[in-house]
Amino acid sequence: MTIFRQRTSAHGFSLIELLTVIAVIAVLAAILLPMVYRAQAWSEQSKCMSGLRQMQLANMQYATDHDGRFVPVFTKRNKPSKSGSDKLFWHNNRDFVTLLGCPEDKAASVPLDLRCPVEGVQQTGWGFNSTGLDEPENAGEKRDIAQHELLHPSESMAIIDALDFHVFRSKADAYYGVETKISNATAYRHNGKACLVYWDGHTGVLTREEVLGNDELWQQKE
Repeated sequence: MTIFRQRTSAHGFSLIELLTVIAVIAVLAAILLPMVYRAQAWSEQSKCMSGLRQMQLANMQYATDHDGRFVPVFTKRNKPSKSGSDKLFWHNNRDFVTLLGCPEDKAASVPLDLRCPVEGVQQTGWGFNSTGLDEPENAGEKRDIAQHELLHPSESMAIIDALDFHVFRSKADAYYGVETKISNATAYRHNGKACLVYWDGHTGVLTREEVLGNDELWQQKE
């Protein structure tokens, strides 16, 4: 009886096959990596806007509890804090931050999970719109606004991505991609755009040009 045996031989990748596999992987990486980066950027932007919305809803509740006045951007302290500051800033105002879930027994501060996910220097990553809020009778003592003073709640912003705890229109063009503190500067850290929340509670994302060229965005009261 004759037995036929199949001969097998080991066969490795040829150089051409190996180069083809590497080329395919490179093409896939080139396609997928930008998608991953875009997904991450979109996630960070969405989280930022969610935090801003919660911030302004708490601000509106604060106004309800304080005779229609929103949380002050700052108030002057009777004596300096441990850090040496003579001002109480909005993001450390206990009446305000407890509305955001800060426990009564903890230091008054905006909860970490509500802060802008890509901020680098500012305590929250956001700044209050202080344009036009200096009043002669209380300049340097307190900076705030009341619900009845707002001209266009759905068109003027309350809070925006920033490098300082408050922003002015005069510094809306001072950000150049570096997360170092610049007083009163708006930050376009989300793909060249800034997330913001309007006084009525709805959020948006604007380019530098849209922020600079929008008069109603900055004007809060007469």
